Amino acid sequence: MRYVEQERKVTTDHTSDNGNLGKIEITVECPEYESLDEFSTACGGVEKALNFINGQVGTSAKNAARALLRNYEVKEGTTKDQFLSIIAELEEKAQNASKNYSPAAEAQRGPSVKKKAATLDEISTLMAADELTQEKLQELLSKVQ
Repeated sequence: MRYVEQERKVTTDHTSDNGNLGKIEITVECPEYESLDEFSTACGGVEKALNFINGQVGTSAKNAARALLRNYEVKEGTTKDQFLSIIAELEEKAQNASKNYSPAAEAQRGPSVKKKAATLDEISTLMAADELTQEKLQELLSKVQ
């Protein structure tokens, strides 16, 4: 096993009854297993490893369906009496997205719109401050290609 620094920071806006620490951002290193045997051992056995994997796949499959629903744009001029048929169509598409989910397909997907937008915001901020170098631009663009 090795530890790998994560690309995205862990962030929170901390509040409590005894004081607010405000926004906290930290970079963490997470375990990365180098073999299925090592992973299975860390899980406490093959059955528990398989249960863990199936749980992760289920969550990711539901997220694929959720993204399809969330990103649907209602066309201009659509009337409320058309909503039920649209929802039925979306249910079918979401079910297919969930049933056909595979980790391999997810790995081939490009960066999310949210990640692309965040990168564009960072580029804009650096440009406004006149701090954008060619190297930094290439580094940021490589993250979203």
